[in-house]
Amino acid sequence: MGEGGVDEPAMRPGPARAGDAGPAAPDAPWGPHAVQSSPEGWIILPVSDEIIHQAQQIRARRDAQYTNIFREAATDLRWVGEIGELCFYYWLREHAPGNGRWIREQAAGKPDFIIHGQAIGMKTVKRQVAFRRGYTAQITAKHAHEPVEQFFFASYEQPRKRLWLLGGITRTAFLKHARYHAAGEQVHAHYPVRDQHAIYNIVDEHLTPPLPWLAGLRENAAAGAGNSEG
Repeated sequence: MGEGGVDEPAMRPGPARAGDAGPAAPDAPWGPHAVQSSPEGWIILPVSDEIIHQAQQIRARRDAQYTNIFREAATDLRWVGEIGELCFYYWLREHAPGNGRWIREQAAGKPDFIIHGQAIGMKTVKRQVAFRRGYTAQITAKHAHEPVEQFFFASYEQPRKRLWLLGGITRTAFLKHARYHAAGEQVHAHYPVRDQHAIYNIVDEHLTPPLPWLAGLRENAAAGAGNSEG
């Protein structure tokens, strides 16, 4: 995504507790202990009506700028991706203070985030149920070759208005472990790939959960800085 984003001000992270991902950043749209973590290390964020409204507004502005190349179904929620980006942004303000940049304007063909100097593509899909072991994350085939170093995945549990931050993976590792599904192929009994929507699908076990993934980005950045100084 584009160059209209700004570097966010530093914020002090709070302490994490068992079963809790830590208190929210001062301007996060959830209560101090509303953020949860699963035994698998996934982060579960509540999605308020205000977040949904903001996501719809961002989607409307983007739709006014860019022509959507894919046919939309009646069940599509065009703003699910924006929910993922908004919630991830607030979460990053706490866990990567001063080291995360959300790219919001002139976004086509650009990364969604820059975190610890690395380009990240953020991908969110909607579900009717909670995320579980053995479920998959996916990318439209066209987007698998975006100019990013890492992908990060989220799942929006629509009935309960919860966003699950699942984890990240390098683009190289994603393409190695993901399975390609052509348009018209049946991914499973309830999921045929729509026309013009070929995808890459990856099982959750290949993703590094959010906190270890973020720690890895930080370590890579530190190692790179050390090498440049040497």
